[in-house]
Amino acid sequence: MSIMQFPSNELTLVSLFAGCGGSSLGYKQAGYHVRLAVEWDQGAAKTYTNNMPETPVFVGDIASLTTTEALSIAGLKPGELDVLDGSPPCQGFSMAGRRTMSDNRNQLFNEYIRMIDIFQPKMFVMENVSGLIKGKMKLMFSEMTTALREAGYQVSCRLLNAWWYGVPQDRKRLIWIGVRNDLGIKPSHPEPTHRRPVSVGEALNIKAESEVKKALFTTSWRPYTKPDPTLIAGEQLRVRVERKQGQYPQRPETSIFTEGPAPTLDASARVRIEVMNDEPRPITIEEAKILQGFPEWFQIEKYKYIGNSVAPPMAKAVGEHLASLLSEKAVLLV
Repeated sequence: MSIMQFPSNELTLVSLFAGCGGSSLGYKQAGYHVRLAVEWDQGAAKTYTNNMPETPVFVGDIASLTTTEALSIAGLKPGELDVLDGSPPCQGFSMAGRRTMSDNRNQLFNEYIRMIDIFQPKMFVMENVSGLIKGKMKLMFSEMTTALREAGYQVSCRLLNAWWYGVPQDRKRLIWIGVRNDLGIKPSHPEPTHRRPVSVGEALNIKAESEVKKALFTTSWRPYTKPDPTLIAGEQLRVRVERKQGQYPQRPETSIFTEGPAPTLDASARVRIEVMNDEPRPITIEEAKILQGFPEWFQIEKYKYIGNSVAPPMAKAVGEHLASLLSEKAVLLV
């Protein structure tokens, strides 16, 4: 495929735990020049390179990426990088997993800190799941935020929802934004660009076949019970989820209704779309791409790369906001 043309704001970015390139795509759409992407999964890295071949990708364990290599590949000196972006693997924190504090993947946060020390970026962005501020994970959240501040940054963290930025999905994520202490810029987050969610029906161009109001979304378990069109939304919700404890398999399936945003997509393909009077069916990869905010031209072969990615429109909104903060600082210095 030909290399896509993106705008330029002359700002530089390095993406850690880059996956298939969701966050990088958003930053490129915001005008950033991505100087280096780091990803250990060969399949995800291949997807990244196939779609954005102009970006150098380090494929392998981030712990094996040395200071010299990182700076050399990015073509930068310490302190020159504008934004360091990264989403350390979140399976140990996710509400969908076992939320084990000793999960080895949780420790990859330390590699993120190491890269901050190497690049000394003007700003950083770190994304993770909302499970970090719930239950026993609150202590880890506090320790992580403290470590980011001790690296020499003012830090702000907020829970953002992807639908606020036009993604047809109810996807909540913690976003840390850090600004290097010497810059004197107060970290802040982008304001929502949308007042209401884009619905699944709007995103996929599916027209409802009934005026019966359906639930925005819910979670269902096998055996599947088709919704009763004579019931109102709340009653449908109770019919679908109130079953005896022993009837639930280990992993639930998620059902997507057309009138609201999709629920959070994960790395599996256990998602079904339902249109009134139609049989439920699995969503396609092309539909999952749309619900995650990827453009049509972006080629992805596996559901897990979509579910594990940062929604590009959210990354674009964050990138544009950080660019405005740096621009305001530059104006003040003139």
